[in-house]
Amino acid sequence: MKTLFLHLTLLIFITSHTKAQKTAEEAKAFFNDYKTTVTITDLIRHSLPTLEECKVVFSGDNAKTYFNSLEEMKAKMNEPIKEGETFVDIGIESFTT
Repeated sequence: MKTLFLHLTLLIFITSHTKAQKTAEEAKAFFNDYKTTVTITDLIRHSLPTLEECKVVFSGDNAKTYFNSLEEMKAKMNEPIKEGETFVDIGIESFTT
């Protein structure tokens, strides 16, 4: 019985470990496209939550207040961006629970 438990535990550990490596590689491939100021700003702009998503996290008027502050930030992000530094050393960490 102990041997069976040990084998199952090892099987679960190895399976989760290999899945974590695949996820890490996918993350690296995805973020490899976002190394410049323009592309990172575009990613952030499109990742900001909608009002409906804010209402899931915040209650009452807090959702609207938070969303309005995001809209102000988004308006500043829509200003023309000067191409600047290229971010070569981007660290990506992934983990599984």
